[in-house]
Amino acid sequence: MKQLMMSLIAAALVPACGGNTGEDLIGTWGDPSFLTITFHDDGTFDSFEADDPNEPDGLRSGTWEVDGHQLTTMGLTNEAQRWTVGYIVEDDTLMFETLLPDGPTDGVIGTWRGQSSRDAETEDETLELDDGGTGHVTVTATNPFDAVDADVSWHLDEFNPDLIRIAVERPDGESSDGVMFAIPDVALGGLPLRRAEPAP
Repeated sequence: MKQLMMSLIAAALVPACGGNTGEDLIGTWGDPSFLTITFHDDGTFDSFEADDPNEPDGLRSGTWEVDGHQLTTMGLTNEAQRWTVGYIVEDDTLMFETLLPDGPTDGVIGTWRGQSSRDAETEDETLELDDGGTGHVTVTATNPFDAVDADVSWHLDEFNPDLIRIAVERPDGESSDGVMFAIPDVALGGLPLRRAEPAP
């Protein structure tokens, strides 16, 4: 699932808006028993992931910076030293790897677009979700193995209406399944993190 999220429906490029310094990020987000990340106002962060296979104690630290609403971290993941993603803070919820509306939406129905980068590799994604449970995803990437141009089928989870289950149907007949989370009419993306502690 993590690879699908990274290579298929990665992060959104939120148009830069001057003056954003990332103050909305400062504080601690997540569940202390599972996953947390704390952004400090000096440009550093500390994170904890209970099931991190690469860090026995689950702890990581590094630096972060914001350009508009794009977040760049150094040291957050083994998959890339420098990782840039779109993010959104909506009330007390933080979401990374977001796709944002490109035109009108109705809940999760509509066209969603975004961009991300991992070191020198970039990806641009367009995801269309139709009201009949079908859609299409297009990913252009510097690494041709990450490129996608495929139909999808999707439905909302029976028990969590903010969870979208997506099946990607590739032209070669292969398929892959994944999930996305939704803030309806605002963003699609990765696991939402609730604010655990406010900024000092």
